Amino acid sequence: MQESLVHGTDQLRHESRHSFAQRIVVWMEALLELRASTMIGVVLTSLLPLALVWCWWLLPPAVRDRRALYIVLVGYAARLMAADFVHRFQFFTNGSGENADSGAYENMGRIIARLWVFSGVHYVTATELPAMADTSLPANLFALVQYLNTEPTHLGCTAFAAVAGCLAALNVYALAHDLGCRHVAGLWTLFAVTFLPTFFFYTADTYKDGLVACFVFGALGSAIRLARRFSAIQLLLGLVCLGALWLTRFYLVFIMTGPLIIGLLGVRSKSFGRIAATVVLLGISVIGTVAYSTTLFEASDRATQAFAAGTSDAAISENSEGGAGVVISGSGPRAFALKLAYALFSPFPWQSGSIALNLAKVEMILWYYFAYRALRSLRTMWSRRRSDAFLFALFVVPTIIAYTLSFSNVGLVVRERLCIVLATILLASLSWGTVAEDDSQRLASAPTPAE
Repeated sequence: MQESLVHGTDQLRHESRHSFAQRIVVWMEALLELRASTMIGVVLTSLLPLALVWCWWLLPPAVRDRRALYIVLVGYAARLMAADFVHRFQFFTNGSGENADSGAYENMGRIIARLWVFSGVHYVTATELPAMADTSLPANLFALVQYLNTEPTHLGCTAFAAVAGCLAALNVYALAHDLGCRHVAGLWTLFAVTFLPTFFFYTADTYKDGLVACFVFGALGSAIRLARRFSAIQLLLGLVCLGALWLTRFYLVFIMTGPLIIGLLGVRSKSFGRIAATVVLLGISVIGTVAYSTTLFEASDRATQAFAAGTSDAAISENSEGGAGVVISGSGPRAFALKLAYALFSPFPWQSGSIALNLAKVEMILWYYFAYRALRSLRTMWSRRRSDAFLFALFVVPTIIAYTLSFSNVGLVVRERLCIVLATILLASLSWGTVAEDDSQRLASAPTPAE
């Protein structure tokens, strides 16, 4: 009987171990399945912040404040935490982010990822997939994430948009110090840009606006830094940003080329030799390009066609059909002034619309305030550092004119003018005083040595 009891106990132990082993196998299979479906998303969300840390480390020691790093890291994490809500909640009258541009870019990336399974990994353009039109970079980036993940991952795709937005904010912080703002004002500027509600919203989902801001301020930053001192790295960075911008929002390339050329001339360096050498090299490049290719002519034709299409009656009528559409008839000075007011300062308190439109009204109070501070800074900059003011004007003025002429929808222009708003906040950071003014006051108040 004792032997049978021992035998029965051993059998129970064996069955228990077998059952436990089965449970372990089931758990491991579930874990591997979960890992396979979310691995790339988790890896990306974990590794992309290292790009923020690296860019922060590249800042000059006087600017490399840990508080700045904490702001962008918290901003990145907050975007990922809000990603699912931003994507699924119906902020707009036409639906949630799934039905907006963000869903379209992500779905296009899914199509490209499936195409790569059969034809191999390659950059897909509108020639192969006409539905992408002139915006191929976001779709290819999202396709790469989903291809490596073997299935869709919204979190992994959103991580790209979030880190691009935070990199743009960090660049604005660095530019504010390059222009001479006080350190505390620079930190507040970084905080304002990182958590600006509209910018936060469009970089917490798979919209392309974070990428656009990153490339625009990459090119603008290179122009401002080149104007002070020539750097092959800054020139290369500016050209790379222009190339990436061509694949994201191509018409901005024609606007950002102007500031980059002026920065390359080095007007602020006051070196006649550098200006003459740059003019000669640019002239040779243009002549060579015209003589041996049709690139400049094709780019010019494309810009003309894009401007004509964007400002055509058909495009304006189509865009005005949305919930935030505004029809302004006429083409005289009065109509232009009215469009300009809407393009810069809408939505107005009396306008009705979606949840997103009503939330944007609260942000407009901040926008009006920063616009006022920026005008004060611009007036001072024009009298003391005219070359910097000219660089900003080369970017801001043509952009405002382009969006004014094509205005027909408040929701659309709120997205389009994001870079103008960020540039305005950057200029406003100088209205609270500059390091140069502090140094002048310190020297003026210093006691003179006794004779």
